[in-house]
Amino acid sequence: MQGNDRKHLPRNGCFLSSDIREESMETLDQPGMQLKLVLIFFRHGARTPIRITPGIEEANWDKEMCVEEDHHKVEYDIFSLDGKSGPHHSPIEQSYQANAFKGGATRGQLTVLGMNQSYELGTYFKKHYIEKCNFLSPEFSSNELFMRSTNINRNIKSLSCVLGGLYGDSLSTKQNESPRIHVDHSSTEILYPNYQHSKPLMDNFFKTVKNTDVVPGVRHVRLQIQELLEQNEDVHLDLVSVRDGISARKVHDVPLSAVLEPLASVIEKAAVGITCHSLGKGTDTLQYAIGPLLQLILSNIERVTSKTCEDKMHLYAVHDTTLIPLLIAVGIFEDAWPGFCSDVIIETYQDQNGDCFIRILYLGKEKKLGPNNNTLLPMQEFKDLLSPCLINKEEFEKSLINVETF
Repeated sequence: MQGNDRKHLPRNGCFLSSDIREESMETLDQPGMQLKLVLIFFRHGARTPIRITPGIEEANWDKEMCVEEDHHKVEYDIFSLDGKSGPHHSPIEQSYQANAFKGGATRGQLTVLGMNQSYELGTYFKKHYIEKCNFLSPEFSSNELFMRSTNINRNIKSLSCVLGGLYGDSLSTKQNESPRIHVDHSSTEILYPNYQHSKPLMDNFFKTVKNTDVVPGVRHVRLQIQELLEQNEDVHLDLVSVRDGISARKVHDVPLSAVLEPLASVIEKAAVGITCHSLGKGTDTLQYAIGPLLQLILSNIERVTSKTCEDKMHLYAVHDTTLIPLLIAVGIFEDAWPGFCSDVIIETYQDQNGDCFIRILYLGKEKKLGPNNNTLLPMQEFKDLLSPCLINKEEFEKSLINVETF
């Protein structure tokens, strides 16, 4: 796929019409404000499903769907957060690679479509932050851009494709400055809710997934689906995985189950409810899901506005389970699952007096924040907005179990 053909690719890869990106990013209509920092959290591109839905004929996920094309190839190095070179062992990625679908593709694997979506996302950012706002230099500079990903292949590759969309051919002409993508150990990862290692999250997660009927409205849907799939009602069907399978098939034009297709929106609603419950929405448990990431956001803003750091943009390759609690924390979650390559952008501005203000965009659309529905929030009000979900580093670390040591 070359040239102008790329502009026709779907950007989100979702199957709900509510999840649509603005064609061009909304600009700030406030004179005297200087953009200081842009933090972008985006979901990876389209991928194969994570699990098979029992009772549904397995789709053919051809491994050729995941072969990298020339314009996706961006050279980069992987570094740990402590500055040491090389990727860490990822037990999550290892579990994906150990399970292949019919056709040879493995589970949770980024496809060519997902790479194209990610590349398109990069060009979207380029048009706004390089060409329109002149915020970033037209050529890559490690002094301006910091990149971090979860240590999962689809995310690392999605991030490299976004980078390719941002800077294109100029990346190949750079000398002695390969872009660095930073990753962390899975046991201390904060770019997704760490169900595997944070005990409060772990307890709440497993209590929910073992009996999703505790979530209002889910039992009826589960029993209805299981009856249609001719499953014993005592079998506890994972509706979150069912939703995932529908989404992956839909975006890749893989035939859907005639049984499940009419119920896609019902399944989506149930999956959102289950996920929010497992995150601890409305309880203190939500702090363990998103609090460390919120602290990182505040820390990054403080470092730039206090001039202890020259970064202009941070790119974070995350997951749907990252975006959901983040949207909840800032008060803009609308009970719709974030599609592939969905993004949350947090912009920091300073006025002529040096006071800081925050603007948030979701899918390119400026969002109203706080009790007064402001699109530009003073820094203290932004901190107040996040405060119910914040958790200090020491308390979060106390919650971790089975932490990797190297």
